[in-house]
Amino acid sequence: MIDLRKRYIYWGKVKLAHVYRTKYGDEISSWQFQRTIKAFNLYPIKKRKDKRRRNKAKKQLISYDLRKKLKDLYCLDTKVLHLFGMKYYILVAIAHKEKIAYSRAYTSHSSKTAADFLERLEYLLGRVPAVILTDNGTEFAKHFSKACKEKGIKRYFSKPRTPKDNPVVERLIQTFIYEYLNDGNFSPDLEEFNRLITEWLIEYNSIRPHQSLNYLTPLQCAEKTGLLSKRYSSRTLYLL
Repeated sequence: MIDLRKRYIYWGKVKLAHVYRTKYGDEISSWQFQRTIKAFNLYPIKKRKDKRRRNKAKKQLISYDLRKKLKDLYCLDTKVLHLFGMKYYILVAIAHKEKIAYSRAYTSHSSKTAADFLERLEYLLGRVPAVILTDNGTEFAKHFSKACKEKGIKRYFSKPRTPKDNPVVERLIQTFIYEYLNDGNFSPDLEEFNRLITEWLIEYNSIRPHQSLNYLTPLQCAEKTGLLSKRYSSRTLYLL
């Protein structure tokens, strides 16, 4: 029993009981195997996790209180959509407080794509955002990370494998899908698709009132707090 367990260390007690019966012709219950495994501590060696990677992520995490205190914080994420046999990567950004939003569709998933999105977001705002919150996705590494360093943007990360740790941007993605995309506002042509997204952004930022903003639009709130100038709406049209 011990030899079998050592040879097939990852197999469960029931499988081992069947193997024992086939090999030796004797009846051994799975319960007997379990007692043997426990008595002789015959468990697989646990793999050590990469502490360097885990510790790095911990240093960059952002707390709920810090989110409330930070000014000019933008939350970014990527949504993968499969539409009519095609794959699109929708990059989205939203101001944590004022809810000003920007989004763009791409057909590639790379840090160069995310860096391009950052340039467009900067143009939209008319300045460089001070703080950015993303997950640990590969699109937010290399070229995107380099662009943030060159622009002096402070970065924070949400918890690994925890989408709900960036709820503002997750809510924006849901709104885009359920209030706009599901109504057929899509085109297989990437340029036309981004034109449709821009139409939605204008509606979202300048027409759609938000309960969390005391029923102001994001644009009204951003103008009130001084985050954006009144020229913002004209800039949106030039980002296609």
